Amino acid sequence: MSKKIVNKPAILLTTSTFPTTQEDSNTPSFILDLAISLTANWTVIVLAPYQKGSKIEDTISGVKVYRYRYMFQPWENLVGQGGIYPRIKQNWLYTLVVPFFLLFQFLATIKIIKKEKVKLIHAHWLFPQGFIARLVNIITKIPYGVSAHGSDISQLQAQIFQLAHLFTISKAKFFTTVSQDLANQIQPPSKLPIQIIPMGIKPEYFSVKRQNINPKHIISVGRLDKQKGFQDIIKAMPQLPDYHYTIIGEGVYRQHLDNLIQQYQVTHQVTLLGSQNSKQIIQAYQTAGIYIHPAYNEGLGLTVIEAMAAKVPVIVNDIPILQQHIQQGSGLAINTKDSQELQQAIQQISIIDIAKAQQYAQQFQWASVAQQFSQIYKDTLGL
Repeated sequence: MSKKIVNKPAILLTTSTFPTTQEDSNTPSFILDLAISLTANWTVIVLAPYQKGSKIEDTISGVKVYRYRYMFQPWENLVGQGGIYPRIKQNWLYTLVVPFFLLFQFLATIKIIKKEKVKLIHAHWLFPQGFIARLVNIITKIPYGVSAHGSDISQLQAQIFQLAHLFTISKAKFFTTVSQDLANQIQPPSKLPIQIIPMGIKPEYFSVKRQNINPKHIISVGRLDKQKGFQDIIKAMPQLPDYHYTIIGEGVYRQHLDNLIQQYQVTHQVTLLGSQNSKQIIQAYQTAGIYIHPAYNEGLGLTVIEAMAAKVPVIVNDIPILQQHIQQGSGLAINTKDSQELQQAIQQISIIDIAKAQQYAQQFQWASVAQQFSQIYKDTLGL
């Protein structure tokens, strides 16, 4: 077991995805969860862009949080529901905000390093946070490492971003991705060894009390985005007249999904529940009969792991990272665009070994994830 650090060095986690408060259900909380898990050994500071409803300076469960302003309203909403890339795709004018986003993140990073005596920067996403960390390193010589999460690899394929990625990684002390599948997508391959460390899930998911289960209640959780594939399940619902489908999440694709529900005349079968916090999602898992994850691409697919931990039978689209979860855990991997395959899979859920699936999910608990990152930090700083 690694030695506990007595005097806690300051580490800075930079991110563009961060909840406004601990109760915020609109924004994924995995960076906050990681930060909290690291506080036993480190003074943890997070830098994130400002969002309406957040504080410029805050402390959440022992984590210092700083937020930088980057634009006047109503254009200071590049982040939030749906993320930066979907928002730009929805309205190209947001591209004009990006230079200001980069500039003020850069200035805020330097300011916090001096104020908090930061020893190490851990940038989440290659771009923009990793790119900014590299620029800051040139000036301050503060070591940095980068974690890729998926969208920074799959959605940024243009040559200029590939060059930016190489520039970012060139002086990084460590480089992690959340899955081997994502590591395989790095083009061109990095000379820096890629370490696979997933993000984690809350321990509460392992304590879900499955009761009053409705075997004909299908549930999905995720950002409302075309790449999540929820539209394919909606289109299949007329062939599943006895089933109800609930989607938990919010995002830029909501109106399109609403239109599909009307078009396929399944308003009585499909519910867009909107954003829910982890307690509410856990309540939904208590009675759900099936969890379906029809995504076209994923960095990791944490919601699949959460469903496995909660002992909900899982059906996923047959993409590599989701296939891995099924092969090492338990569930069914199919072409979720094929309504016939979907119907057959639903009829076969009794073959899913939910105990094996939950056992597989154990490795994704935050305590284990935080320990792996702590060791990397120690190695980087020579502690």
